[in-house]
Amino acid sequence: MEAKDSRRFFSCSFSQLLSWDFSSNYLYAINYCSWPVIPLSEITTLRFEVSKKSEIENQQVLLLDRISFDEGKVFAGNRVETKMSQYKAYKGDIIVSKINARKGAIGVVETDIPVGTTIHFRVLTPDNSRIDTKFLQQALRSSFCRNQFEILTGGQGKGEISEKRLTSIEAPFPPLPVQQKIVAYWEAAITKARLLEDQARATIEESSHTFIHELGLSIPKKQESEKVFSAQWKDFDRWSVSYNQAAITMLDLSKGKYPVVELGAILDLVQYGTSEKTNSSGEGVCVIRMNNIVDGDLDLSNLKHLKVSKDIEESLKLLNRDILINRTNSKELVGKCAVFNKNETYIFASYLIRLRVDAEKADPHFVAFTINSPIGRQQINALSRQIIGQANINSQEIRSLKLPLPDLKVQQKLIQNAIQARQKAATLRIEAKEHMEKASTELEQRILGTRSVENI
Repeated sequence: MEAKDSRRFFSCSFSQLLSWDFSSNYLYAINYCSWPVIPLSEITTLRFEVSKKSEIENQQVLLLDRISFDEGKVFAGNRVETKMSQYKAYKGDIIVSKINARKGAIGVVETDIPVGTTIHFRVLTPDNSRIDTKFLQQALRSSFCRNQFEILTGGQGKGEISEKRLTSIEAPFPPLPVQQKIVAYWEAAITKARLLEDQARATIEESSHTFIHELGLSIPKKQESEKVFSAQWKDFDRWSVSYNQAAITMLDLSKGKYPVVELGAILDLVQYGTSEKTNSSGEGVCVIRMNNIVDGDLDLSNLKHLKVSKDIEESLKLLNRDILINRTNSKELVGKCAVFNKNETYIFASYLIRLRVDAEKADPHFVAFTINSPIGRQQINALSRQIIGQANINSQEIRSLKLPLPDLKVQQKLIQNAIQARQKAATLRIEAKEHMEKASTELEQRILGTRSVENI
């Protein structure tokens, strides 16, 4: 679909009218497909097989959790609610969200165990002698079909699509060998992007291991937590079973080459951010929030703003080399931190805490990398508390984090290698993202027949 199409009129034969509504038919008309199109009723059948309660209880049927909008991936197995009837979807079936198909919630079952869906979804079984399942999934997620879903559900988030309207959706229908060629192209693109992501993760992991090794430490092997354990009273740092259970397998920092200090001993400032509601209209100063901390760096591409007094702005204004640490988030993200390296005016939100290190004692990049490394992660995982689905860590607990502290010159040498590795990883991730964006555009063009499949 052309986002900036500005035509005020168009022509359409009466037989092709989808509904007695200008905007609906206009949306459909401006989405061009050069392949023949065919209604779903001719290439799929609806499956209405109800799951037995015993099958669900014995996990012979996995209940559907959700279908992701971005990839159309089916997630199942974590839900236990069974009040509504559950309709089976088998491996190779396509599950369509009756409400959110227009947003891309269309997925293929890939597990050998059937998936149970509620009445808010419909299960399609493709005729594989005529249509490739994975091609059909991507075709239904194309703009050509998603606009039909938008029209036939009433638009603007209204209602669910009926079975009759669902099976009337028209999908691009190139020859089967072409479908398979397009699918192979898409799967190759995904494989390449994943390889780049894996290389980025391996680069970060290797640099983290090297960093810890240079501190004279070694990462202990991952162990399952013992259900029963004993610990001496003198070794208790905190009145918590989970903390002391985790402490058994933590890195012993005292065995490293450098003295160990509490983080609080090298900090000049610890400060919570603002809890005032931000805006998306660009009014006021930029506010850094918890989602702006990504992989140990600040991603400032998605910012909100806040109108504040000059006094509050001065109080919360970030300075170059301040550290921002996430105090509330999911278990794996709480405690993640990044160094602020800007000279413009930014303030920070309440789910973040600002740390300012004593410049004569520590390099903020060294401190942040250490906190993000297994040295900090193990301590944060043990200290953080789960509250209503979120993990939390407070300023006192952040102050209590222990880290090895070489002299400044050694810190700067160690962190320089780590920064270079992180930059390499960032380049790999950007390459993966750009590759997928290009592949997604070309996939849609090939599905709609506006780009040749000969050069795949």
